[in-house]
Amino acid sequence: MTKSGDLAPGYEESADGARKWLNKGLEVRDSAPKERGESLAIPTWFYGSEPSTPFASAYAKYFQNSIREEALIAQSRAGIIYAQGGGGTLREIFQDVELNFYASTADDFIPMIFFDPDDFWRRDAEFDASGG
Repeated sequence: MTKSGDLAPGYEESADGARKWLNKGLEVRDSAPKERGESLAIPTWFYGSEPSTPFASAYAKYFQNSIREEALIAQSRAGIIYAQGGGGTLREIFQDVELNFYASTADDFIPMIFFDPDDFWRRDAEFDASGG
């Protein structure tokens, strides 16, 4: 996003993908039972191409990702679903793995689910020396 709120050049495809994802999520949510449990979404709010989930009953806003990630991991006692992401997602996974490694009881373990329709989590990482 630009300072004026316009979409920055080169982000059109990403924004279109986010729009399609959100529209599909709203469609699924509207077809789900009206009585749902409580859930909390803690989106980054920083990147315009990362929509929040339409399934949450409440939203939190943190202005620093490190605080957001700590709160997300600490409060997600029922489990976390990880979707394709970048460096922040990987950091959250490692934080979650560390907590699970040191869990003293089974009740302290946080279930980890990897949403993987495109085999993202099964592919080897690729290094791009150009930084692009």
